[in-house]
Amino acid sequence: MELSSVDKNSLPISLEWFGNNCSRPYLVIGVVGDDSQHPHTWLDNAPHRSFDLLLMYYGQDPDFQCEHCVAVYRRSGAKWQLLRKLSESPVWPRVRQAYKFVMIPDDDVLMSTHVINLAFHVAHRFSLSMAQPSVCRHKDSYSYWHNVYQNTSNALRYTAFVENMAPMFSMDTLERHVLPTLENASIGWGIDFLWPLLLEYPRRGIGIVDAVCMSHPANQSSSGLYNVTHEKGWTAGEEYSFFRDNWNINQTTWDSFGLKEYPTSIVFHAEPLPEGGYELKLPAFCPKTFSLPAVIPCRTVFRIWSLVPWTMLGALLLYVVVLRMKSWKARRWPLTATPRRKLSGHRSLPTKEVYLQLSP
Repeated sequence: MELSSVDKNSLPISLEWFGNNCSRPYLVIGVVGDDSQHPHTWLDNAPHRSFDLLLMYYGQDPDFQCEHCVAVYRRSGAKWQLLRKLSESPVWPRVRQAYKFVMIPDDDVLMSTHVINLAFHVAHRFSLSMAQPSVCRHKDSYSYWHNVYQNTSNALRYTAFVENMAPMFSMDTLERHVLPTLENASIGWGIDFLWPLLLEYPRRGIGIVDAVCMSHPANQSSSGLYNVTHEKGWTAGEEYSFFRDNWNINQTTWDSFGLKEYPTSIVFHAEPLPEGGYELKLPAFCPKTFSLPAVIPCRTVFRIWSLVPWTMLGALLLYVVVLRMKSWKARRWPLTATPRRKLSGHRSLPTKEVYLQLSP
């Protein structure tokens, strides 16, 4: 599926859907430009990932391709406006139906396939509505909010806040609480305070996954995702003020939900890390065995020699079946008591016929 139109300031808008028949339960919707890190880190072990990848590409390369994507949406704009427009496109019903959990990371976030796999696993395992991987404690990794840094003794902390650099949502939360709030969102300053409020600050519904961490470079590109103009001409501060004032995001509201601290500082409860950590064993979401519906959308190369083991197995099974049939016939026609012999005027007859002719 491909849609296109013309944006006067960028490449033509297009949306291509390649398919998602590998039965992966999770989706990463990446907002990427020409300096994105996704091919180098997110897909460092692409064959063993539990997630599909859908890219919203805002860059300027007319030849941009994504080998491992289920879809590519090419359009200029800010992160949350791109997501809003994607959700209004013809492919969105397929996305809504296919995936249980969605992550929407910035393109400068560094995390491996394993980190993403385990973050999804923990968020789904503990039935979270909203989550994020923790931020690595490293001199070159930065977050404004101290509470999102990794605590290595935990698998998960239940919190009242998730930062918008790489939020994760259950599909129900995304549909009911996130997408309806995006009309006035651009880079998202302040909107990450709104979503926990709409969920009514559940004590075990929002969390930071400490079992893994992502790295967020302190020095961000001035030409990247953060250097965009709001469609209404707002500054980042004005965007923040809109969400704060329009939704009464203030201490009075927090007090009404029993929050005695700033939401970014709250930890309701923690799940300890299992002894020995997590050993994540993933099923084969996209097996390389020959299965036409699975192989073609997943771009698995089919080689004729891959059928040799199956051909040998089939021949062995056929041989066993033939032996069983011969054994059954021998029991059905008890010829051992009447030996086969050549009758005068006849050629040697099949065993059954010899038996019938020799019987009195």
